[in-house]
Amino acid sequence: MADDLNGTANLPRQFSAYTKLEQDEGTLVASHLTANHLRRKGVDTSPQEVQGWHKINSACVTRGVDIQGAVDAANFQAQACANAILQPLSGHDADDTFVPAFSFANNGESDSDDPDESDPDDSEILSINELYGFDNPDDNDEAAIDDILKITGG
Repeated sequence: MADDLNGTANLPRQFSAYTKLEQDEGTLVASHLTANHLRRKGVDTSPQEVQGWHKINSACVTRGVDIQGAVDAANFQAQACANAILQPLSGHDADDTFVPAFSFANNGESDSDDPDESDPDDSEILSINELYGFDNPDDNDEAAIDDILKITGG
């Protein structure tokens, strides 16, 4: 028997062993044999779940999957959205109505009536749809609200 590897060091070895078994004997044999072995180790799993495990591992090896990178990007987007929404208000109008210092998108319009006056930061402001990137605007809105609730503990 090969060296006993434990923990995450054992994952690459098991992935390689399963890949070789699948190449030599086929997916059906590999997934059933692995599922039976896992059951003997106390892991209740099916051959279909083994195939799913291998599909995910194969994607990690061949497609540059970076789960932590996805988590970091989602956290950055959530924080940016929350910062934009929760940014302090800038002041009062004459009628004591608060005027927000930030808007998600200006749709190409300037806050000023003066065409010569432009805000260089306007080009950097993303809309919720640009920030989240879902095809359906309602999904983008829902994702933004979910992120705000997560950040604010609501």
